[in-house]
Amino acid sequence: MKALLQSFPRANAVWFWLPLAVFFTAVVTDIELPGLYMDAINPDYMVPRMLGSTALNSIWIMPGNLVLDRWPLLPSLYHGSGMAWIGLPFYALLGTDIFAVRLVHGMYGGLILAGGLMLLHRLGVWQWLVGLVGLAIALDPSFIFSFRTQFYINAAPMVLVICAIYLLHTGRVESKRRSMFWSGLLLGLAIFGYFIYAFFVPAMAIAVYFWCHDGHTRLVDDLNVRGGYPALLVWLAGLFVGLVPYAVGFVLMAINKGSFASFFEYVASLLNGLQVAKAHTDSMGRFEAVWTYFLGLVNHTAQSGYWTTGVQSLQGGVVKAVGLALLPPVLLLVAELRGTATRASRLLIGLSASFFLAASIFGARLGSHHFVPVMILLCFALSQTLFDALRSKLVPNWVGAQRDVTKGQLIAVSTLVLVCAYNLHAQLVSRDQLRQTGGTGLYSDAINRFAADINANHRSAIHFMPDWGIWMPAVFLTGGKVDIVGDENFKHARWLLCQNREARWVFVEGNRKERIESVTTQLDWDPPEVTSWRQRDGKVVFDVATYMPSKPSESGRCKPSV
Repeated sequence: MKALLQSFPRANAVWFWLPLAVFFTAVVTDIELPGLYMDAINPDYMVPRMLGSTALNSIWIMPGNLVLDRWPLLPSLYHGSGMAWIGLPFYALLGTDIFAVRLVHGMYGGLILAGGLMLLHRLGVWQWLVGLVGLAIALDPSFIFSFRTQFYINAAPMVLVICAIYLLHTGRVESKRRSMFWSGLLLGLAIFGYFIYAFFVPAMAIAVYFWCHDGHTRLVDDLNVRGGYPALLVWLAGLFVGLVPYAVGFVLMAINKGSFASFFEYVASLLNGLQVAKAHTDSMGRFEAVWTYFLGLVNHTAQSGYWTTGVQSLQGGVVKAVGLALLPPVLLLVAELRGTATRASRLLIGLSASFFLAASIFGARLGSHHFVPVMILLCFALSQTLFDALRSKLVPNWVGAQRDVTKGQLIAVSTLVLVCAYNLHAQLVSRDQLRQTGGTGLYSDAINRFAADINANHRSAIHFMPDWGIWMPAVFLTGGKVDIVGDENFKHARWLLCQNREARWVFVEGNRKERIESVTTQLDWDPPEVTSWRQRDGKVVFDVATYMPSKPSESGRCKPSV
């Protein structure tokens, strides 16, 4: 880590600061759009409780994993609460509104971009190449809008992976054992962030073993071993330490369930419900699903579909996806034939291949959002493999070799400039769609306006939100200061109505009119005031039924039963 901080770019490093400036300009532009979707704030919505909120708020958590009824560990089997812990100090400072969450999530994207640029620079890649690839990433709507959707939780742990790779390549020989340990630990924490980062483990483990084997005697001597096995054990020890939060979460689940037998039975039932690896029975079907999801991410249809009335594929998206998937390995092959390939290129390509192969096991059980890490990795791999394929070897005919390198550089510059122009165009098209719609469905900015109305006019009410997709953003945007629950409790609602408090129901799905009538009947209360919250084209996203409290003098409905 010390080496990473010591290599921080100077103020005049245009290759570093220009891409970051472009990215953060994109972060603050239209910052309130689209609306705050449920999974786009999970697990950050737990922050109000972590900050001491005593309001009645629902929470999704594995059994026993809300320590002291305040501190979350495992919200699910496949990801931890790391993003809530990391965001905690920032939300404590900035608050919990739409601007705060977009800035915090934008910070994750900025750290990924900055870390990747610093890694490439440390590996010796030409500054102009680092800067151009950085600009291409900073302009890419698929990257920018990952931090406004549920894609953010899949992308954010890439910061840790970049640092893990950095530690394998840098540091003094005498501190290599420590670097190996921390590299493994950071990857373990990334897996705690989201399970898909386990897809990188095979390639990282192979790299650690071979890099600490033949031809690296100084490193082998430092580790006091002969060969790569003990070095791999040091790295694996770090990996397991990084996974300790997962282990603690599982132990807490077992304690909650009463025994490890009950715990295993519970986990088995959850995995059976997820139907992992059952979406396709043939390998071709699995690989087809992987490619479909990757393509949907790269051409931005997977994200823009959330705020448009229909999926609109960007022209040239297939070419971009094919190029991003195939160019890095082809360039690595060229570098291998020229004798200029580096272990960095081999690792980046190996990690990408490891991810795709592991993803094919799950097939259609994944989604486009799961491929954000490998998309980011391939962007950095493109820069590294271009450098390796184009750089000149120190050979007698150096002048001629340099002439070939110059030609290759001109081709690379032209190609990357075109990619930057394409990404800018795609971003502008996507932003135009976003501004017109404000988001559709549960991505509509109606949720932002609804939360603002709660804060302004209904802070004392209890809100029942039984439908999937709305209560998490409502809890976050109201700062955990309003009672918002997912489960309906008519007895409790009636009691609160008799205590002169409003009871409000929010309906997203089904026949809303019939559902409101059903709630009214079960409450045995006067008909509610119904407000429809609409997206910008006028379509109703959800209805809110507000039941007004009864004054004691008006009826005997609130008299205690005998």
